[in-house]
Amino acid sequence: MTPLDLAQSLARSPEHRDRVMGVAMLARGLSDDDETRQGWPVEASLIAAARHLHLDPAPGLIADARTMMPDLSPAILNHRS
Repeated sequence: MTPLDLAQSLARSPEHRDRVMGVAMLARGLSDDDETRQGWPVEASLIAAARHLHLDPAPGLIADARTMMPDLSPAILNHRS
């Protein structure tokens, strides 16, 4: 399962925390600087991630995902250490 597959699965969950994690995962992928390109601004990444997952980018979802983003393990994002 890829990080995108996992984020899509989480977005379908009835649990708010799962949906938040799905958005946070995608937003981290878009916003992180990977040394070959500069990432997107965090706010734009959060909104794009929610929309990509067919979720309403409501202020509560976006705020919760912003809070969760820094705590996501690089392993769940499939990043190399």
